[in-house]
Amino acid sequence: MNDKIKQLIPYAIVLLSFIVTIFIIVIILDLALLPSLIHNREVVKVPDVVGKDVKDAISLMEDAGLVVAKINELSSDKVPQGFVISQIPRANMEVKKERSVYLTVSKGQETVDVPYLIGIPLRTARVNLTNKGLSVGNVEYVFNDTYGADTVISQSVSYPNKVSYGSSINLIVSKGAENLVKVPNFIGSNYDEAVKIINEIGLSVGNLSFEKHHTYIENTVINQKPEPGSTLKKLDKIDLIISK
Repeated sequence: MNDKIKQLIPYAIVLLSFIVTIFIIVIILDLALLPSLIHNREVVKVPDVVGKDVKDAISLMEDAGLVVAKINELSSDKVPQGFVISQIPRANMEVKKERSVYLTVSKGQETVDVPYLIGIPLRTARVNLTNKGLSVGNVEYVFNDTYGADTVISQSVSYPNKVSYGSSINLIVSKGAENLVKVPNFIGSNYDEAVKIINEIGLSVGNLSFEKHHTYIENTVINQKPEPGSTLKKLDKIDLIISK
């Protein structure tokens, strides 16, 4: 071994010792000091943010030294849109500072499309609304010459508008065509004959009054109300004036 190599050996030993020392220090930090530092991290109390606006909730969590890691959205008919429904960890729980927090935030009431109901039977309309998470509200029945009985002719919220899930839709339903009667001319007819015809066509006799008349014989219809040619509903009344 030459003299130069002999002179370098002490330096090599020092360098190797330095490297080994650094390695040992790193191991000690990794196994002992860092876990100790983490273990001794400050403990904080989780704020109660349920029912608060999500922006305020995030600020409160950050002020407490926590990290909002994830925000989930969920439909709710009780909690307004943009407000916190739930949180993990729960409120007032003691956790390490910088702990991750998970929030569930309301996206408001779920909305659904209103189906087209006009022209279908009431029973079918109920089924269609139920399938959408809706229900039938008030039902009004009216006569209608176009749609048959028990057919929907109008709805309170028209298609394709959106409403909140669980809403009620009011309906107007046909009772079928209304039975209308054209009033005959009874003037000059015998009273008994007029009454017979009135009953046969589905009307009824209303007020009767008697007057003397120089043209018509006794017991003859001399006037009527409503006048001939008018349109009445079944069972409506006709007032007669009879000669005496």
